[in-house]
Amino acid sequence: MVPNAKDVGTITIRKGMNSRPVAEPVTLLMCSANTDGATAVVLCSKEKARQYTTNPVRMRAWSGASPMYRKDRFLDLLGPTELIAKQAYEQAGIGPEDVNVAQVHDAFSPGEIFHIEDLGLCPMGEGGRFVWEGNTDLGGKCPVNTDGGLVGRGHPIGATGGAQIFELVSQLRGQCGQRQVENCEVALAQNDGGGGSNIFILTI
Repeated sequence: MVPNAKDVGTITIRKGMNSRPVAEPVTLLMCSANTDGATAVVLCSKEKARQYTTNPVRMRAWSGASPMYRKDRFLDLLGPTELIAKQAYEQAGIGPEDVNVAQVHDAFSPGEIFHIEDLGLCPMGEGGRFVWEGNTDLGGKCPVNTDGGLVGRGHPIGATGGAQIFELVSQLRGQCGQRQVENCEVALAQNDGGGGSNIFILTI
């Protein structure tokens, strides 16, 4: 059972590492809490959007796929992120080096490491070092999960993808206050699970 957020308080590295083991090396405070929630994302033509806002956000690319099995890599059962990331980058006409901010599906804290590698935000096998050196922090090379991610906000399953999109739209519009990424023009959302994997690239 995941403890109530108000009982946990601020989660420091020490507190996270020393919480009850779940599946080594993952501990209880590295796991997101399943929560209730709902989201909605409105998509429309560029012309229609301009009737309602002077600050529209454009969906440059979407790529999705169902889970796949590879004997050499169990994690691909959760989604073929590496494959669809390449497709999304090609659709958008950009590369991972162009992404200013990303939201990734970190239902468990190690997920951030796996996903940033699959997305090409850092070299394969170097995700842990990349995170540890602060590259995914606010002000780093590519800030990731600027709203705290699933561990920070909870995981309302079907609504999680919508929450990611909301955060990225807010970043692109410069509406994130203290967690705002400077010069944010390209944003990427990666969301997956047992049913499939999806990647969206948004721009202003």
